[in-house]
Amino acid sequence: MRTGDDEDAPAARSAGELALELGRRVECVVAVRYSRSREHAIRCERLRQIEGGVARVTFDLRLAAFFSSAPDAIVDDLARWLLHGRRSRGAHTRLMAWIDARWAAQAPRTIPAWARRTAGEHHDLEQLFAELRSARGGQALARLDPVPTIGWGRWPTRAPKRGLQLGSYEHERAWVRIHPVLDTQDVPDWFVRFVLFHECLHALVAQNRWDGGAHHGPIFRRLEAAHPDTARADAWQTENTSALVRRVRARFARR
Repeated sequence: MRTGDDEDAPAARSAGELALELGRRVECVVAVRYSRSREHAIRCERLRQIEGGVARVTFDLRLAAFFSSAPDAIVDDLARWLLHGRRSRGAHTRLMAWIDARWAAQAPRTIPAWARRTAGEHHDLEQLFAELRSARGGQALARLDPVPTIGWGRWPTRAPKRGLQLGSYEHERAWVRIHPVLDTQDVPDWFVRFVLFHECLHALVAQNRWDGGAHHGPIFRRLEAAHPDTARADAWQTENTSALVRRVRARFARR
């Protein structure tokens, strides 16, 4: 049985069908993949290539799966957003409101109890976060609303090949996780605090819809650059990433 609302709902599109519809609207090649991620509704990479002396623009999109049933009007707004970003204010506002409604319609997920652990063997994330918000460079985080849940993550189930993701932020559950490899005495407090700042900055940017959905957009970069530890944190990470990777791999070698 179908309700009247169901009868008005658009038929689901394949990723290829949506790519063709968007391509016609923006008059260039668009690639679309659907994602089951509940952190980002839109991930967009804009590519510019020169062929025969002519510049060609293509868009590579990863979209939340609910875009498969987006109304035509929302597809129009998505196309305008691709072309003009936040400058197309009406399209941007309608698109973000529709995305919020789709997220709200999904069954909520809770944060597991283990993820709320802030006290590590060597570093206390709750204490570091309190220091961060009162220190120079971290005061921008006073605008966080809500303040994300912060905790140590779990050890990975597979050995890393090259690098490590030292922290992550999930917008849906407002959840910041810090990699447990940093909970050692030879990782300085200030570096863990900076990783925490980096992930909380993702929360601040996402909450305010700055940077048009870009992962490390210009506003994010500007706020991060204002932190006094940015340069030495980058240098410390470059110098010590190999050692951190070896430490994680060693856990698998002992199994």
